[in-house]
Amino acid sequence: MNFQSFNNCNDGSLGGFRATQFAFMEAALMEKVEHLTEILRRICDGEDIERVVEQTKQFLVAVEPRELAIAELIMFQSSYSVSYLRRICVSHLQLFGSRFSEIKAQLPPNHLIAKLLAEHGLMLCLIADLEDVNYAIRKMKSCSTVGVEFRKLAHITSHLTGLNEHREMEDEIIFMELENRGCYGLLAMVKAEHLCLDVSTEELLELIALAEEMDFMQFRSELARIVEFIVPAMREHIFKENNIFFPITLEVINDTGVWKKIKDLCDQIGYCCLHSSI
Repeated sequence: MNFQSFNNCNDGSLGGFRATQFAFMEAALMEKVEHLTEILRRICDGEDIERVVEQTKQFLVAVEPRELAIAELIMFQSSYSVSYLRRICVSHLQLFGSRFSEIKAQLPPNHLIAKLLAEHGLMLCLIADLEDVNYAIRKMKSCSTVGVEFRKLAHITSHLTGLNEHREMEDEIIFMELENRGCYGLLAMVKAEHLCLDVSTEELLELIALAEEMDFMQFRSELARIVEFIVPAMREHIFKENNIFFPITLEVINDTGVWKKIKDLCDQIGYCCLHSSI
C-alpha cells in the first residue's frame, strides 16, 4: 500500500489510525514514515541488517514509536506476509534497541503497562532462578523428588505456569484494541511467541510430574533441553515487549478513556499470582 492509497481510505476500518489522521499528516511526517518503511522493506527483502543500520543510523536516531507503528501498518497492509515477522522483530531490536524505554518512565504507577512491566521484572527473576537450578541439577548424578533442587524446580515452574492472567490480559484485551486500530505486525509475532512459551512451560510441568518414574539422566537431559529454550526465549520476548511493543502500544492507544476501560477489564480478570509480591 502506498501513501496515496493509504490516505484515500475513508471507511474508518483502521480504528485509532483512522484515515483522517493520515490525511492531515504533515508532509515531513509522511516523508519520514515513507523513508522508514523503505528501510523495513530492505531488511525484509534480505539485506544485511547491520549494514542497513550503519547506512541509516543518522535517520534512525530520530524515529519515534508512532512513526514506527505507521510504517509497520503500511508494511502489513502491503504484500509482506507473516513469514517476514521474525525478521522485522529482529530488525526492530537492532534498529532501535532500548531507545523507546524513556516513554515508560512517564507512566503513572497505576497504569496497566506499569503493572505489566513490574510482572516482567519478576518473570526475569524467575527464569534466572530456573537457569540456576538447571545448572545445579546438570552437575548432579542423582536427585530425589524430595531433594532441595527438585523442590526449587517445582516451585519455580508452578509460578511460571501461573502467569496465564498476564498473557490473557495481553492477548484478549490489549491485543484486541490494537487489532481494532489496524496493528498486525509485531502483534502477530508476540502472539506466536506466547504460544511457544506456553507449550514449553506446559512441557516443563509435565516433565516434573513424570520425574519420579524417569531415569535421572534422561530427566536431566530433558530438563536442560526445555530450560535452554525457555530462558533465552523468554528474555528475548520480554525485551521486545518492554522496548518495542509496549512503547508502540502507548503511542497507538493514546486515549486515557480507552486505557481506563482496558484496566477495568484487566482488574476483572485479576493479575498474575506474582503480583502479591510486588
